[in-house]
Amino acid sequence: MLTKDEALSERLFGTGNDRDGLEDMIGDYIALAISDKSIFITHFHTREMRGVHAGLTEAERRIPFIVIEKK
Repeated sequence: MLTKDEALSERLFGTGNDRDGLEDMIGDYIALAISDKSIFITHFHTREMRGVHAGLTEAERRIPFIVIEKK
């Protein structure tokens, strides 16, 4: 769990310029997963949700990056 201020100071939402109103869009606390487990409100949600975000596992932090150079 991080506070809003901790999440913003750690730049969890990116390193660029913050969009206007970002602080108002974030709750008081932010929960980040540290394993491959998820919590859902109902069984229905487990069938509907194909993926989730907000994890700190290596697989969720590793994002493929492809560069195509035009000559």
